[in-house]
Amino acid sequence: MFMSLAFSLSIMFMFMKTPITMGAILMVAALNMAMIMGMTMSTFFFSYVMVIVMMSGMLILFIYMSVVASNNKFNSSFTLMFVFITTTTIYWYITPTSIIKSTNNESLMLINITSKMEITMTAIIMLLIVMIIVVMMVTTHKGPLRMSAK
Repeated sequence: MFMSLAFSLSIMFMFMKTPITMGAILMVAALNMAMIMGMTMSTFFFSYVMVIVMMSGMLILFIYMSVVASNNKFNSSFTLMFVFITTTTIYWYITPTSIIKSTNNESLMLINITSKMEITMTAIIMLLIVMIIVVMMVTTHKGPLRMSAK
C-alpha cells in the first residue's frame, strides 16, 4: 500500500502547477518514504532524520513561495483525481503481492518484500530529485528575492 501511494504521488507530481501543491505532495511522499524505511529497518532513526531534513527544506520553500506567489488560486482537477485512482489501481494489479491478491498478510510484512539497500537508494534518489527541483526553482534571474541586472 505504501509503495502504491509512492508511485501515485510521483505520477501526480508531474501534473501539479502550483508550488504549494508540489510542496504538499513532496511532503506526503517524504512521510510515506519514512514510513517504508522505518518498517523495513530495525530503527526509525534514518527515517526520522529524513523527515526533519525534508520538513526544513519544505519550510524554506514555503517561505520563498509565499513571497513570490502569494495570491495564486488552487483549482482542483477531475483529471488529476482520475490519474491518481488509475495509477493506484494499475500498480495494485502489477505487483504480485498486493493487498487485494494476498491471502496470508505477506504484503503487510515489508521486510520480506524489499531489501534495505533498495529503500536507501530510493531515499537517496528522492532527495537528489528534490534538491534538483529546489535548485531549478530558486535559480531565477528576475523576481522579488533576486536583484535584477540593469
